[in-house]
Amino acid sequence: MPEVLSLASSEQSAHPKSLPIRPGRLLDGALWFLLIGLLVINLPAFLCMGLDGDASLHDLVARKLIQAGIHATHLAWYETNLPGMVWLHVLVRLLLGWRSEMLRLADFVVVAGIVSLLVSWVPASPAAGRARLALAIVLFSYYFSMSEWCHCQRDVWMLLPALGALSLRRRQLRLLTGSGFRRGPLLACALLEGFLWGAAFWIKPFVAVPALCCWLLTACLTWRTAPHRSGKLLLDGMGVLGGGLLAGAAGCAWLLKSGAWPSFVQMIFVWNREYVNADIAGEAGWLYTLGFLTRFFPWLLVHAIAVPEALQQALGIRHWAFVRRRSVTSTTACERMPNAQCLMPAVFYLGWLFQAVLLQHLYDYVQVPPVLLGLAVVVCGVVTSPRPVARRLVLGFLLVCVLLRFPALCVERAALWSQCVREGSTASLRDRLRLYPKISYTDLEHVGNYLRQQDLKDGELTCFSMQTVPLYLDLNLKPSTNYLFLQFGLLFFSQHRDEMLAAWSSSPQRFLVCDLEGPRMAALKKTLGGGDDSLLDADAPVLASYPWKDRIVFRSGRYVVFRLSGPESSQWLADTCTY
Repeated sequence: MPEVLSLASSEQSAHPKSLPIRPGRLLDGALWFLLIGLLVINLPAFLCMGLDGDASLHDLVARKLIQAGIHATHLAWYETNLPGMVWLHVLVRLLLGWRSEMLRLADFVVVAGIVSLLVSWVPASPAAGRARLALAIVLFSYYFSMSEWCHCQRDVWMLLPALGALSLRRRQLRLLTGSGFRRGPLLACALLEGFLWGAAFWIKPFVAVPALCCWLLTACLTWRTAPHRSGKLLLDGMGVLGGGLLAGAAGCAWLLKSGAWPSFVQMIFVWNREYVNADIAGEAGWLYTLGFLTRFFPWLLVHAIAVPEALQQALGIRHWAFVRRRSVTSTTACERMPNAQCLMPAVFYLGWLFQAVLLQHLYDYVQVPPVLLGLAVVVCGVVTSPRPVARRLVLGFLLVCVLLRFPALCVERAALWSQCVREGSTASLRDRLRLYPKISYTDLEHVGNYLRQQDLKDGELTCFSMQTVPLYLDLNLKPSTNYLFLQFGLLFFSQHRDEMLAAWSSSPQRFLVCDLEGPRMAALKKTLGGGDDSLLDADAPVLASYPWKDRIVFRSGRYVVFRLSGPESSQWLADTCTY
């Protein structure tokens, strides 16, 4: 009998009952499955989408710098932006080549870095890992649902070094509010942080606003709570300023060595005065703003939740004001404050939102980073909120944002998945994947095929409209003038119009390409009619009165090619566009 019992017990131990799977593990597995599935479905389509005209502009300037070489001393700077984004394009093109997929791959790497830094904002809690996974899904869903206009843009790429600097600033806050005074680590961290802020500044200077907000917050908290406050703040401020000046000096040294400094100063401090006051809506008026709201719906509504949440976090500073310095021990005041981990990101978000809304023009790509930051602030608030009802409402809102438009987009991209992997980025595929019809890639390819047959040389082609600029790269031609966005330059910089027209008229131009959907082109579009692939609409009633009808040599959809010399350009402009 004992042997039987022993045998039975050994059989039970050899075949133990399977443990039930916890619901939390199932949820974690589902979130990982969603994140991986989202990336697998969307990444090939994302890489095969087209590039906006801004990316083509930076590519053109980068190509010029690469061709000039590192020892160039005679460069001129005709870009109205700081050169940081162009330097990054040079790096990407040298490392990865000139295919559009490579630049978009670099963009994805930047966004993945941003997402990894944003999910680190989520404070430690039993549900932190799950919240970080959910936040990553929401952030990628948002970015993948944005149009080509928002990809490979300065504001998004500027966010990566800025978030790196913010991470160091949060570390500095712990060092500054602690009881000790560790000069070496404090100075080293401040120098590196300042260098990152400076690097972001070279991409776009508006990053100075959130940078200043974060440093002032640190200074206020340190002054209220920390021993040795004067010495700490002086060392920290000098370190951040020194790191920023180091990044600035490196960029200025390149501008001076390359010979681009005089023209750079002229463009940034003289030309940009007009651009700041320019009316970017133009003829569209209020429809421009309506279009922006439509493209960003419902994601833009996140600010209605994130701003109050961030203000609530920022107002928590009053808790710091009454912490007595004599009570500070080895534990920093930063660690004792409720939700301290969310305070610095909240102030960073408010500062970034301020400059994006009030200091910059209403371009889609400018508003992408504030929404990314707002989503992170909202999820941080959900994790730390003691109110279950509020948590459910916010989670429901985020779920609606993802489900409203993104699943349909995933279905469309899944249908093209194999073609994207097999063919890469083609004109027809870019047209099928585009989310904002600023460019007709197939029609532009037809124009490029026609121009290839014309034996064009450098300077003999003018891409008048912004969205035709990619032709310079496709045909490997240098532009006819240094003013790459010629149409917008004439529109925004009226005080320099004569200067641009003089350069244009003296160019060796033979052909001009314009976009009928561009600004101030409505009269020409009406004159030529609406035939998609026809050269001209023979029934157009006003065509006979158009003096340049005999110079039209090719048309594909919205794009028209004129055979036009440089000296004729000013008269063509007067007869065709209203400026």
